[in-house]
Amino acid sequence: MAALVVIIALGISHYKKANGGQLSLSDGLKVGMLIAVIGGILAGLYQILFLTVIEPDFMAQAMEKQR
Repeated sequence: MAALVVIIALGISHYKKANGGQLSLSDGLKVGMLIAVIGGILAGLYQILFLTVIEPDFMAQAMEKQR
């Protein structure tokens, strides 16, 4: 969770520097949400890749451990 906050803060900071030190609240929110959405999409794609290609039996193993 802390890594997510740091990555979003760094992205907003870089945007502010690239914009001449000016940053409105709406621009900050847009940049932060864009970073979060891209991160969510990448995490979802990795999850799909993991469950279908890397470790297809993961869910069955997890359910067996729960029993």
